[in-house]
Amino acid sequence: MSRTASAWAAMIPFQSMAIVAVVVLMVGALSACSALAPCNAAACAADAKITVAVKERLGLHDALKVEPVAISVQTIGGVVYLGGVVDTELQRQVAEEVAHEAPGVTRVENRIGVLNNW
Repeated sequence: MSRTASAWAAMIPFQSMAIVAVVVLMVGALSACSALAPCNAAACAADAKITVAVKERLGLHDALKVEPVAISVQTIGGVVYLGGVVDTELQRQVAEEVAHEAPGVTRVENRIGVLNNW
């Protein structure tokens, strides 16, 4: 066997291990996605109702009517996830407080960024 051929032969186990490692990582990542089980009709309806209630409350609050305010709201299992960007830390805090007040909210994950955070 030539030196090049033996080098390739030595790499085959490494390549196989690398492929197995990639497959294992992908399977792990995909199974993590399934950790959030699909909701049944009642749970999905409840989450949608919470999202609407939070969005309505955010739209009504005076401190959050200043532009640019872009807040996204998503609810999964009663947990409200806030995202986006606001002008001030006060707006960020108010958004979280307002979200907590909506009926059915069990927890709020505030991932809102602040533009003027100096």
